[in-house]
Parts: sequence; C-alpha cells; structure tokens
Amino acid sequence: MKILTATWAIYDERIKEFENVRTGGGLIIKNLCEELGKHIDSYLIVWRDDLPQMDLGNIHIVKNYIHSKANICEDREKRIADRIEIRKAAFKKALEEINPDLVSFQGMSEISNVCMKICDDNNIKYFYTEHLFIKRDNQFEGNTKVLQWEKLLYSKVGINIVAISSGMKSCILHDFPQIPQSRITVIPNGTDFKAVKYDSDIMIKYRLSGKKVLICAGSICKRKNQIAVVDAYGLIDPQIREKIAIIFLGNDRLHGMLEEAICQHGYDNNLICAGAVSSEEMKKYYSIANGLIMPSFAEGLSIAALEMLAYGQPIIMFSDSECVDDLNDANICVLANKRTNADLARAIEEWYFREWDTEYIKNYSQYFSMERVTNCLLYTSPSPRDRG
Repeated sequence: MKILTATWAIYDERIKEFENVRTGGGLIIKNLCEELGKHIDSYLIVWRDDLPQMDLGNIHIVKNYIHSKANICEDREKRIADRIEIRKAAFKKALEEINPDLVSFQGMSEISNVCMKICDDNNIKYFYTEHLFIKRDNQFEGNTKVLQWEKLLYSKVGINIVAISSGMKSCILHDFPQIPQSRITVIPNGTDFKAVKYDSDIMIKYRLSGKKVLICAGSICKRKNQIAVVDAYGLIDPQIREKIAIIFLGNDRLHGMLEEAICQHGYDNNLICAGAVSSEEMKKYYSIANGLIMPSFAEGLSIAALEMLAYGQPIIMFSDSECVDDLNDANICVLANKRTNADLARAIEEWYFREWDTEYIKNYSQYFSMERVTNCLLYTSPSPRDRG
C-alpha cells in the first residue's frame, strides 16, 4: 500500500530548510510519516519549501519545485496564484508517478482544497487531519483566511476527517452541524518521544534553586495566550509566588510584548523568556521542570503536553481546552474551571501544593504513542476498496 501525505511544513533538525518551522504540528506530521513508513510506502510532499527528491528515514520526499519555478513579481496576488499553480502541477505529477492508494492531507493551507478537488476528479481516496481548528468566535492573528479555507473544506460532501482530540471534533460539529458525526474520527495525537534526563546548567543559569519550575512551550502569540500566565502569576500568594518559576519557550511573534509585561510587573527573576530551542535542547528544560502550563485559546492536543507527561510531570490547563477530554484524569492535570486569571492562579497554586505520582503519569503517557496513531489511521482511513 502507498500513502501520499501532503502538508504545509514539517520539522526535522536534519534538514536546514525546516530550521524556522519549529512547531509541534510539524514534528508530529514528520514522525507520523516515518512511523507509517515502517508498515507501508510513505511519500511526502511539503508545500512550504523547495525540497529535492530524497529519503528521510522511512519517508520518500517528493520534489515540489515551489520556489525554483515561481515567477518573481511585485504583484502579491499574482505571485500567490503562480505558486498555487506550481503546487497543483507538482501534486498532479506526484499522483501520476506514485499512484497512491490513499492521500493524507495534514493541516490547512491555501492549496489543500485545490488538491482535494484533483483527488475528487481522479477518484482518489483521501482524508483530512485537522491539527488546529479555528472556531468562528475566536479572534486572533492570521485566522481570517484560515476561516475561509475551513468553510470551503467543511462544505465538501462526504469528506473524511480526523480530529486530533475529542474537543476538536465537538468544535467542528458546533460550527458545521451539517457534517455527519460518523465522518469525523478522533485519533488523539501521539509521539515517539523518549524522555531522557539531561544534566544541564539551566538551574544555575536562571537561579532556580529551591523553586518549582513550570514550562510554557509554544510560539509566543495571541492564540497561545501566554500573557494570561503573567497576569495569573500576579494573583498568586506572594510567599508562594517567589517559589515558582515559569520558563516560556518559543519563537516570539508578539515583538517583545510578553517580556515587556514581565519586566513591568517586576517578575523577571521568576518568569523567563528563553526563546525557541531545538528538540534536544527542549529535553534539558523538561528534565528540570515540575510541570507544564497550557493557557491557549485553541490547542488540539499539544505535543509539549505529551512530552511533559512522558517525563512524569503534570499539566495545568483551562477546562474548556480542546484536549481536556483526552487528558481527563485528576492524577495528571489541574484544571482552571473558569477562563479567568484568578482561576488560573488557583490552578497553579493547586499544582504547587500537590504531591504528584511520577510513575503513574509516565505510565499514562504510554497510551499516546505514534504506533497507536498509525494503527488507527491504517484501520479507520478510507481504503482503496471503498473507491467508487
């Protein structure tokens, strides 16, 4: 069996073109393609980067010619239209050469709907995996076009959808009630992550001795809502607050606003913006952390949360998070029941005082394996036998 995965970007430290795409979703998609390659022929076409035809582990990467054939012109709309046509041509060529039994569209992009139409016209089975569903009432940067793409995609008759969390499925059905529930399969995210304890100088570098440490991982942006952590921190009992450090890890898309807020409140000794780090470097931070805080407005099922669980440490999140039903165990998480700074502060204090069973959390994390995700996909995806 042959599967062709089409996605905007992946993350892999072995390829320099992916250096600026350090996203959890990109890492999950790459790991999924590699795991699929252990069982079937796994092909991958990446829209964002002009990559050569090559093998990456168990993945056969398809050449896409995105930039080398694109016309350089000042008209932005014309430039976008040209690149869509180039991507269409690359996708058609991949279908002809590979003749896949199944196409897996991972995540939303401007080209997704176009290539699905090509599959429809050629009677090729496909499914779409939603990694980040933008609810209609959510307002944060860059979501206008995504909402348009979503509306077009979810209006397609008979589309097969994979949601990476139970809450995401509920959100999709809320905004698009015409979709039959049977068309959406929930396959919670997985990871092949190995929790290795690292010795590092992080505790010394940031003067963290005697403090409990929380990690807040992800690009610094409105959707991730890190500013709520700063506001909640100020509501914690001062004597407890001094014993809690929070490290923010991720690319800064707010142009220093988070760090400025931290400094204005005088929290810069305990709230630390450490920037984006590599996957290996991330393990050093996990190794000294006592938990992860996840304040996002929209978050399917965070790869950082799964990695933190693998280290045996708990998660703090809001009770309306999309992944709450998939991580609904009081032994692994603390919930802020209201989306308020005060309740988030209460949840942080509860995390601080509780004794956590590290081994229980580690064992719980084993469910979220990439092997499970792969088996579910191979079992529940539309098969070649369903054609016609």
